[in-house]
Amino acid sequence: MATILRKLQNVRNWDRKTWLASEDVQSRALKCLEAKENTLSIFVIDGEINQTSHEETRVVAALALTRDNLQEVDLALAPEDVLATCGIKHNIVEALTPDTEVNNWHRDLIELSVTKIAEFAKAIEREGDVRRIHLTDVMRAVQESFDNEWIDQDKVNPKIFTKLITKGIQIGS
Repeated sequence: MATILRKLQNVRNWDRKTWLASEDVQSRALKCLEAKENTLSIFVIDGEINQTSHEETRVVAALALTRDNLQEVDLALAPEDVLATCGIKHNIVEALTPDTEVNNWHRDLIELSVTKIAEFAKAIEREGDVRRIHLTDVMRAVQESFDNEWIDQDKVNPKIFTKLITKGIQIGS
């Protein structure tokens, strides 16, 4: 089964509150699903939501290497079929990360309305998971990506290179 993965601004925006109805989410969660020009970026990976897959590790590393700082990565995951359930269309659009294969897993959700985004958030709450990938696991994913030569060093955010070395990440041969 395919899983969709969306980078979040802050996993705490998805905290369950006692006053929320089941399957409902805080309004703050919609900040994490803010659409630009009615599109939203996701990745489609193989694997189950409840276990970390090889592909998820690669996406985490690829996303981390586009940032200015090495830090935790917050994610929302849900079964790919929630897109159809929510009436959401998508286009295949290559991402701009330093991992070429990960770039091919990228999709833009298109023609998004407030209703579709809200339904998508509820589907993530109902059928998916939100999680924070802690810095040690992000560093492990980055190191694995460098070790397996999945990363094009020329596409890594230059601001992060020194920080990677300071953190003990071995970059290339």
